[in-house]
Amino acid sequence: MFTLRVCVQYFSYLYSESNMRLATNIAKDNLIALGTSVGKFTKSGKFHLTIHALDYLAQHAKVRIKYDI
Repeated sequence: MFTLRVCVQYFSYLYSESNMRLATNIAKDNLIALGTSVGKFTKSGKFHLTIHALDYLAQHAKVRIKYDI
């Protein structure tokens, strides 16, 4: 089970619940980030997806599209 959370700086992170439970043992001041950054929200409210998130999204896609360059 993966959880998607939004940080104060408008970045979204994807992490597992087991990692989240392990991170509760670390002090908030010592924890830099948890999980994989999947994107961020702009000031206008749009969401920009990072290239690293595509691998995680592809695992849960219902339809895969192949394309040639």
